[in-house]
Amino acid sequence: MTEPQTLLGLATCISDGEAIDWERAEAVTARDERELLRGLRTIAGVAELHRRAPADAVSTVETAATAAGPPARRLALEPGQRWGHLRIQERLGRGGYGEVYLA
Repeated sequence: MTEPQTLLGLATCISDGEAIDWERAEAVTARDERELLRGLRTIAGVAELHRRAPADAVSTVETAATAAGPPARRLALEPGQRWGHLRIQERLGRGGYGEVYLA
């Protein structure tokens, strides 16, 4: 396990999928940076959930190509499907940056 000494080091570990000793990280993190550390731990949890989601839990749908570039890929989730440990209930909305689901 990598033992990063900075919050940036922790962020790098998260993006690389490396295990982090969060108790040790908290012990060596300055008191005024612990809120940032908690935020990084939340992000790490989301990243791990995404990494563990089975490939067949989500189907992808190609959207039409635009003049701005190649087609974008969107996740198409249906009620009852699972994404990690979550079960999709319904799609609440959709916008330019993605879709929001109740799970």
